[in-house]
Amino acid sequence: MDQLKVIFNAAKKHHFWILCVTIMLLTFVGWYLSTGKLAAAYDSRNKKLEDNERTMEAVSRKVNHPNENIRVEMDQLLRARREVVRSAWEIKWKRYEEILVWPPELTTDFVASATKLRPIENFTPKDPKNSIHSEALAVKFRREYWNYVRDELPKLADVIGSHWRDPKAKTAAGGNRASRRPRHIDDNQTAPHRTSKLVVDWNAENQSDIETRHFYWRGVPTTGQVLYAQEDLWVLRALMDIIAATNKGTKTQSTAAVKVIQSIQLGKYATQPKGAIHLLVDSKSKDEEKQKLGNEKKGTPDQEEINLADGRYVDEKYEPLMADDLQKVGSSKPLLAIAKRMPIRMRLIIDQRKLSDLLIECGNSTLIVEVRQVLFNPGATFEGKLEQKGGEKTRGREMGPSIASSRPADGRSTSNYGGSQSNQNNSFERPVELYGIIYIYNPVNNELLGIEESQSG
Repeated sequence: MDQLKVIFNAAKKHHFWILCVTIMLLTFVGWYLSTGKLAAAYDSRNKKLEDNERTMEAVSRKVNHPNENIRVEMDQLLRARREVVRSAWEIKWKRYEEILVWPPELTTDFVASATKLRPIENFTPKDPKNSIHSEALAVKFRREYWNYVRDELPKLADVIGSHWRDPKAKTAAGGNRASRRPRHIDDNQTAPHRTSKLVVDWNAENQSDIETRHFYWRGVPTTGQVLYAQEDLWVLRALMDIIAATNKGTKTQSTAAVKVIQSIQLGKYATQPKGAIHLLVDSKSKDEEKQKLGNEKKGTPDQEEINLADGRYVDEKYEPLMADDLQKVGSSKPLLAIAKRMPIRMRLIIDQRKLSDLLIECGNSTLIVEVRQVLFNPGATFEGKLEQKGGEKTRGREMGPSIASSRPADGRSTSNYGGSQSNQNNSFERPVELYGIIYIYNPVNNELLGIEESQSG
């Protein structure tokens, strides 16, 4: 006890210093513990911030990085855009539906059956049961159209004030097609489709080619032949309307803007050739042409086994499309699924002062002709080579609206059409070749656009 008293007395005597040391030690311990905790928290937060920074940097390098809000907004924008495309497509389709009307001369049952077969390329001639259009036209309907179309081609010539060729006249292949029409109209006879005054001279060989290529069948035509023949007839009528509008008010050939039709080619026959511009001057000999037409007459494969859509339309690079490719177009090539691009080529002799009128009427036509190339006054001295690199190109540039010109060395007109014209009129006559695209719109396909039926309603 005495020893404790001694210690207590000493502590009591020196309590101030003892308290100072104790407080100092406690302060040091507290400081050490608190700073260690703060350092650990600092390191933890710093590491987290650095990780977040690296994540943000990684996100910033991504295009349209995943984000729920962005996904929702993008879906809304896509739905709105699809609806805009659908509305525009529907407007175009309704307009073309009013233009591409089956003739009233055909029965209502025929029209009802044929109207269902759109778009045409969805009908497979080799296997009609497994095609998208499951039913072909009945034989009686195909026979009905065969009888109807026989007399329609001469009416095309009547639209422009021209004459259709004599049905008994021989073709370039040496044969005739008189059996295709029920009667023969001589030049001295009159008929609704014959005009008394010639305004436009239409090359008889070209008329024969049109009949042979698009409207001549060995027997009752197939469903595909009927459908494509009518489409050709619509296009030909549109081209006749263009020429008639260009010659509006003209009663004689001498005052007409378009004086001669040297040739009209549709579909695969009008496709832009690879490697060289197709000139008015035919490089093939008559013997080669006769041999070609003779081969066509012999027929080679059966017409029923040939898909008429092969090469009939072109893609955005003006390359011919095969039928299989046309049926498979979808989201990868939406423009081709919306509308088919049918090439046309017209070679005319025209009053050069009215060339602009012709181009304007191409744009004003019911079936608008998008003129992509104009060869003005082409002749034997004109040599225009196309460079082939990834599509058709004209003189090193991608094929677009272009005008090429060549004048004969003597400066004279190359026109041969019959009739007497003044020297002044002859001096303005020039051959012109137009290459253009006619768009044939398909019915609206909501599935292609990714629109559900409930949304479209």
